[in-house]
This record gives sequence, structure tokens and C-alpha cells, in this order.
Amino acid sequence: MVSRPTAEAEYRAMSICLREMLWMKGLLSELKILWRGPLNLWCDNKSAINIVNNPVQYDRTEHVENDRFFIKERLDEGTLKLSHVTSGECSLAYGYAFSIMISALHRGGYREEAKELAKEFEDQNATYDLVMLNTSLRAYCYTNDTECVMRMLKKMDEINISPDQITFNTLIRYFCKANIYHLAYATIEDMHTKGHQLNEELCSEVMVQLGEAGFPSEAFSVYNMMRYSKRTVCKSLHEKVLGILVPAGLLKDAYIVIKDNSDLISPRSLENFAGQFMTSGNINLINDVMKALNHSGWRISQDIFGRAIQRYIQKPDKKQLLLSFLDWMTGQGYSVDSSSRNLLLKNAQLFGQKQLIAEILSKQQAASRTTGQRKKMFAD
Repeated sequence: MVSRPTAEAEYRAMSICLREMLWMKGLLSELKILWRGPLNLWCDNKSAINIVNNPVQYDRTEHVENDRFFIKERLDEGTLKLSHVTSGECSLAYGYAFSIMISALHRGGYREEAKELAKEFEDQNATYDLVMLNTSLRAYCYTNDTECVMRMLKKMDEINISPDQITFNTLIRYFCKANIYHLAYATIEDMHTKGHQLNEELCSEVMVQLGEAGFPSEAFSVYNMMRYSKRTVCKSLHEKVLGILVPAGLLKDAYIVIKDNSDLISPRSLENFAGQFMTSGNINLINDVMKALNHSGWRISQDIFGRAIQRYIQKPDKKQLLLSFLDWMTGQGYSVDSSSRNLLLKNAQLFGQKQLIAEILSKQQAASRTTGQRKKMFAD
């Protein structure tokens, strides 16, 4: 067994690498792809580099005579450029090489092989660069390896490295697929905090899944993050979040969605929200909700007005809100139906404003008759 010094071993590796480079250059030339300029070769061992440039050292390198002349000839003719690189930079290049191979395996559909290569790098190296961390994390996500995913995230936290945008989206998809919704939400929140552009289609899917899994507040937070990170969002997004908030009883949050986007929401969704809010929403916001609904251009139904009046009758201390509500209805050309009118007159004494309520209702009835006559006249 012959033991060779480190410099000689690395020199032999340089020779092998140069032969591979020359072969690749020849192959590219046959494909009409010309490489102009010298081939760049880096080495982190200064002694190995000095073997080429210092003839005195040749006497101490009995095992690499052929390799020395081969490399020296390429240097002299300008085919090769030999440079020194630090061990840290060499490790970085090593990580890049692994990253390229892992990505290539994944694109080729060899996901298990990509994961094994990522594990191999992890076993052999104590330090990671940003590229390799993201590549390894994605490889573990693609193969649904939760243990490795969590271990890699812990490493990233320890060295204060954040995933890139592609990795963030991969993590979100992975956590959703694994039904780990709280981590999917936390990842979106972290992504938003760090200034990355949220993928609307992906986040919309997560929002719906959070709602179905019983996390309506988190779903609403995802909606807000998307809304504030983009100038415009898809119209269907507002409908989707209403479909989560209203059944969950988060009517105040639903009102915010309605108020800001009422003209983008379907009449059916407006009707559903209005019915729920008049029945169980914050009574102090009923008038504001009515104005927002009317502002959308949607004609409020008698059923919605009837529910609102029933809520006010149950709370006589809200008489000022009721009077404002009835005045607003008159100003907007609305009038209560006979059932609601009778209910108001029957309970008017609870509000201590029986005469005033009767006058308002008379005005509404008169305005309604006038409107009806005009419609009939135009019809004729």
C-alpha cells in the first residue's frame, strides 16, 4: 500500500478533472458550441498549485510526473487557467453541485433519489449555504418526509436563514397535503412578513382548507394578507371568505368584506349575509350594514327589513337607532311591509315614540303609493 501526500492526491484529482473538461469541450465543439477562452480550474490546496509553477517541488512528487506535465502543457498553451480557492468557497461550490443534481433528479421524476442525495449531503456536511438548504428542504417536502422537513427548518432557524419564495410555496403545499394547517398558516404569515409576494391561487386554496378545518379566523387573516399585499384580488376570493365567515358566525369580519367590496359580491351572498346579520349580528351595526348593502346597488328585501325591525323591538333601549333606521328607509325610497308596520305600531309604546313612529310609517306609505302610481303611469 502506497501512502500519497495530500498535495499529490489533489494534484491527481486536478488532472482527472482537466481531462473531463477537455472531453466536454470537444463534445460541445462537435455540437457547434464553441468555448472561447481558457478553461477555469480551481483548487483549495496551494501546494498542489505550486507543483505546476515551481520546478523544485517536482523532485518531491515522484507519483505525479505524467499528471504534472499534462497540466503544465495546458497552462503554457493557454488552454487552462488555474486559480486558488478557499476551503469555504470550495465547500460552497460543492453545495451548488449537489443542489444542481438534486434539482435535476426531481425534474426527472426521481424524487426518492433526490431525497437520498440531500440526506447524503446532510450527513457529510455540518454547514449549509442558502441554496442547498432550500434545495434539500424542497426535496424532503416532495417525498413527504415530515421528520426531515422539520429538522431542516430547525437548522434554518438556528442559522437565521429564511426560505426563498419557491421553497415557501412548496412548504405551504406540503403542510396542506399533510393536513398540518396551523403550519401552513404560519408559513404564509412568515412569507408575508418577509415581503414575499403571495401566490393568490395557492393561498386561496389554503384559506378554504383552513375554513373547512375549523379555523375561520386564520382563514380571514390569510384573506387580509392577500388583500393588502396586492392592489386587486380575484373577485371570487371575496365570495369564498364570506362562505367561511358567515357560517362561522364571524359577522363583524364578514361586514368588513362587504363594506369594502360590496359591488364585487353576488346578490345571493349579500342576501345570505344580510339575513344572518339581522338575526344575530351586532345590533349597533345594523344601520351601517344596511347602508353598505344599499350602496352596492342591491335592492334590500322586505324579509331583511323585517328581521332588523324584530331585533330592534327586542331591544327598546335602541330606539334612537330604530328611528334613524326608519328615517333612512324613507329617504332611500324603502317602506316596511304590512306585517312589520303592524308589529311596530303594536310595540311603539315600548319606545315612547308612538306618534313619531306612526308619522314615519305614514310617510313611507305615502311615498310607496306615489312610487307605485309613477310605475303604473310609465307602464301605461
